[in-house]
Amino acid sequence: MKSRISTATEILNFRIEDIWDTITDNKNWQWRSDLQDLKIMNDKEFIEYGKGGLEINFTITKKETG
Repeated sequence: MKSRISTATEILNFRIEDIWDTITDNKNWQWRSDLQDLKIMNDKEFIEYGKGGLEINFTITKKETG
């Protein structure tokens, strides 16, 4: 399986720590309009279920902060 790295840029008027905490908190994914569900397997793996039926398995290999 090929590894991928995603990068996005946006200017927001919030503390970077608060943004990071929000987007990396898989227990509170409901703000994501593209998801219908998210299942946490363990502290390194989770599955996103998209509204269009797409299922993506994620494995966290490295989590960097600011």
